[in-house]
Order: sequence, then structure tokens, then C-alpha cells
Amino acid sequence: MSEADQHKALGNDAFKAQKFEEAIEHFTNAIGADASAHVLYSNRSASYASLQRFEEALADAEKCIGLNPAWGKGYSRKGAALVGLNKLEEALKTYEEGLAREPDSAALKQGVEEVQQSLDGGSSIGNMFSDPALFSKLATNPQTVGFLQQPDFIAKINELQRDSSALNKHLQDPRIMQVLGMLMGVNVQSGDQFMGESEAQGYAKKPEPEPEPMEEDLS
Repeated sequence: MSEADQHKALGNDAFKAQKFEEAIEHFTNAIGADASAHVLYSNRSASYASLQRFEEALADAEKCIGLNPAWGKGYSRKGAALVGLNKLEEALKTYEEGLAREPDSAALKQGVEEVQQSLDGGSSIGNMFSDPALFSKLATNPQTVGFLQQPDFIAKINELQRDSSALNKHLQDPRIMQVLGMLMGVNVQSGDQFMGESEAQGYAKKPEPEPEPMEEDLS
């Protein structure tokens, strides 16, 4: 196994364990050993997005596309990062560019549909906040339970429950992004269709992203 593959495997394991800082370190070491591997930039992009470091996620996604412009997942990573930055029109364009290269990509098609819904005010993703069990879910999730002690967060959730179209103005709040990920069943920040294949809204519930075998990208 090459040095790059060794670090990549460690990064995949760290990502699965949600140790995203550690994953970034390993993927960075892998890139140091093989800077031509587009998958490594994709994986690190997902890790950055999981930490809501969307500018860095975007830079890695663009590097991935530069190395392999025919690979659809690079566009998915970029689209997810742009959604995280609330640049929905750019995200839509990115997903469409990806589809021009991989017309059968279900992830890219979904990205287009979901971002378009958000731009059109369809906000099916916002409707997730109308779940009557929402506060119970927040209270039982270790990543969101602390938010319930913050009055401004409660005010935002109450607003979203009254008016789902208010979602766009709250997307820069990492707490809202965290809740969105919980409701979708993913790390939104990883944007793997959304944020992630990200890698970005109206979203059907998806399984949490996991790394593929070493020669593949994070799913």
C-alpha cells in the first residue's frame, strides 16, 4: 500500500468516526504524498464541509474538478459547499455542469431539483421544521440538545415552524445547518448531495455518508 493510500485509509476511518479534524489531517498528508489524486481533494472537501468550513470545502472541490473534470462527484462537492455558503444560484449552475458530464447521476439530479425548489420558494426542505416531534428529536440528539438552552435558536425554530420560506435567511447559522442535517439524516455539511453527493435543500432523508473502499471517494 502506498503512503497516500495509507493516509487515505486513516482519513476514511476518521471520517466515519466523525473525527473530521483528524480526517483532514490524514487527507492532507495523503495529498502531500500524491497531489494528483482528485479523490483526496473530494474527501477533504467533505471533511471541511462537515465542520462548516465551506470556503475550504469549495477550494478542494474546485481542485478536484480541475484534476478530473469528467467526475460528477467533484461537482456534487462544489454544489454542496456553495449551498453551505448560501450561494444557491451558483450551486444550481454547478450541479447542472456536473450533469452535463454525468447525465445519469441521481445525486446531481437531486441537487438540481432541491436547489431549484429552494430558489423557487418551494422549500420542501423547510417543511421538515413543521414536524411536531421536532423538539423531541432535538432533545434526544447529542449534537443539538444544547441548542435548546439558547433563546435565539428557539426563536428561529419557532419562526421556521410558522414560515418555512424563512429558511434561506437562517442558512448561515451553523445550528440551523446542524438541525437540517439531523432532519435529513446526513451531515448536511458533508454535502454529499446537498453539501454532498453535499456535498446542498428540499431533501429527502438520506443515509449518513460513509467512505467507500480506499480506491473510491467518500459516498
